[in-house]
Amino acid sequence: MVATVDCAAIILAGGESSRMGKDKSSLCFKGKTLLRHMGDVLTHAGLEKSIISGPNHIADEIRGAGPLGGVHAVLRHVGGRHAHLVFAPVDMPALTSRLIRRLMNAPPSHALVHYAAHKVPFRLSTDKRWFELADSLLRDGENVSLGYFQECVPGRLALEVEDGDRSAFANINTANEWRMFRQGQAL
Repeated sequence: MVATVDCAAIILAGGESSRMGKDKSSLCFKGKTLLRHMGDVLTHAGLEKSIISGPNHIADEIRGAGPLGGVHAVLRHVGGRHAHLVFAPVDMPALTSRLIRRLMNAPPSHALVHYAAHKVPFRLSTDKRWFELADSLLRDGENVSLGYFQECVPGRLALEVEDGDRSAFANINTANEWRMFRQGQAL
């Protein structure tokens, strides 16, 4: 299925992985790295190419700012080449292409589309106001959370999460969470 809006895929892979103890994007899952796995999820959703936000790709201009630093850098880099960007974190290996397609296919009139009670994955329009908002929040430094940024974007749409999809939002941050995920235990 092809997206109804012009979207590009962004993999957020810029975290320091300090709680994991090693780079999460290089962890092996189903015979490939988590970075490659997320790229495949996005490709199967209909996004032809993934742009990677991370130190060896599109590096954060303002370091230590978490996911919002990656969003900021990508918005500056991509500019208006696409109408919307779909952001997916590298450390959500259970995320499905079907859930990404739901973001892609939401009405384009919404500046921000995410799942209820979840900050990631999300779709964001590339309107320059969102870069300016991220830039202002990061330079002010008072509240640099992705959640706060998203709250500041008018025109948000929160998609409902179906019961069978709840486990797809498991975020892997520690070695213990990774072990539990690999053993099929709920996080």
